[in-house]
Amino acid sequence: MTRTPLVVGSLLLIAAPLAASAATRLDAFPGPCAPAAWGGCGHAPATAGTRADDAPGSRRADRTVSTVSATRWIAPHIAGGSNTFHASRTGTETSSVPLNGAGQSRRDRDFAPGESTPAGQHAVEWTLLTAPLAAYALSPAIDHRLHYESSGIWTRKYQLDFEHLVMLTEIGGALWYGGRSRIGKTFWRSVDASLFTAATTTAMKYAFSRARPRQSKSPDHWFQGNCCQSFPSGEVSFQASFVTPFIAEYHKDHPWVWALEALPAYDAIARMKTHGHWQTDVLASWAIGTAWGLYAHDEHNPLILSFMPHGVMVGLHEDF
Repeated sequence: MTRTPLVVGSLLLIAAPLAASAATRLDAFPGPCAPAAWGGCGHAPATAGTRADDAPGSRRADRTVSTVSATRWIAPHIAGGSNTFHASRTGTETSSVPLNGAGQSRRDRDFAPGESTPAGQHAVEWTLLTAPLAAYALSPAIDHRLHYESSGIWTRKYQLDFEHLVMLTEIGGALWYGGRSRIGKTFWRSVDASLFTAATTTAMKYAFSRARPRQSKSPDHWFQGNCCQSFPSGEVSFQASFVTPFIAEYHKDHPWVWALEALPAYDAIARMKTHGHWQTDVLASWAIGTAWGLYAHDEHNPLILSFMPHGVMVGLHEDF
């Protein structure tokens, strides 16, 4: 494909400044576990503390860490979980998170991509930069119109009903559980991810103005104007943004949560069968929704929730 060298060159130009930015951020992280932001040990530097009432030779689970380190590394990862975090504003913070012999907490040992702020940010940055280039490069190889089918579960009415049901579940769950519980915060993070995703895909639709399969037999019709909004798929990206915060939050405790990926999978197949999108449209959309879902899961406090009335924190089920 003649467009491949152009895409590879563009990726290299994108990677250079991001690599420099990554190196700068890495140097700013304190302690010997600086690479934790990229999926390493992920725990804050800890030093053994002492108390006047400690028995000689006793072992303590508490560690004294700097305010900045504890706030940045420990507090965000145990919020909403079963572990506890006791903060003091006297210059030090003491964590009651159980530590192992190497000084790592249980949550640190379960550290996964998307749980650190830098990881979530980079997921969005890289996805938004590479998804259009990858779609453009791979389009001649994988894009083709499927046999049109609009019956049974593939009918457009069922697709829209399914989308509306998921929207009601997302908003209803956020209001029902509120923002104090683990599942409630996850619902609100899902709301954040969906709104971020909707804004992104809407802007990209107008920017790339790609013709849909029902509008053109060729997948190579980009920048056609306001008539065409095939890239990316707003519905597939919405489904991915909805399920990703739940998968990121619960996959360690409940592996079955990965089954939620069936939601964007169904929508992707349905949109292609009804000639609403090309293969690269739905794949890029799935990636965009997932990236925003990881970013929203990263938030210490859900963004939209912070603008809502305080009563929403409680949740409707606690009012009865």
